[in-house]
Amino acid sequence: MSYQEQIPNLPTAIGIARNAVRTNYIGAAFVEVYPEPIEPALTFETQNGKSYKFELMPLIDFSNSKKIIATEINDGEGEIIEIVTNNAWNISIKGILVDTEKHLRPSLKINELVQFFKINESLKVFSRVFDEKEISEILITDISFPAREAFFDTQEFTINARSVKPLEVSLLDE
Repeated sequence: MSYQEQIPNLPTAIGIARNAVRTNYIGAAFVEVYPEPIEPALTFETQNGKSYKFELMPLIDFSNSKKIIATEINDGEGEIIEIVTNNAWNISIKGILVDTEKHLRPSLKINELVQFFKINESLKVFSRVFDEKEISEILITDISFPAREAFFDTQEFTINARSVKPLEVSLLDE
């Protein structure tokens, strides 16, 4: 009897284990546990060092576009591209807040996230998915908490943000 017959959902169960397990099988399965600890999936930090760590890794969508400034020539039959630059990244962070202890509405967790939304400055972000896109700071533009039927201890959220490049100023001696 094969592993799949003994444990029919083994590949599914292994596939959902967060960053801790890998599967690779042809007719059989094996599990490899990574020795390094699982780091927090996403952390926000204010300029004064206050941080918010997401308990569960949210889904994060990134989109970007180029800003192109063009001048038309020859009665609109052509154009000269003057400037091409990258716009800021648009970021959508979707996740859930869950009260796993008392199974009540996660009011404290919701309030903590709302307090980070109220901060009117850029936030440092720490996550591998942000590092891949060379994003170190974001500015939260809006937040929503859509209702979810029949899950009283769970609150969905969506955070929209833009990437921010830290301002660098150089003073010249005269």
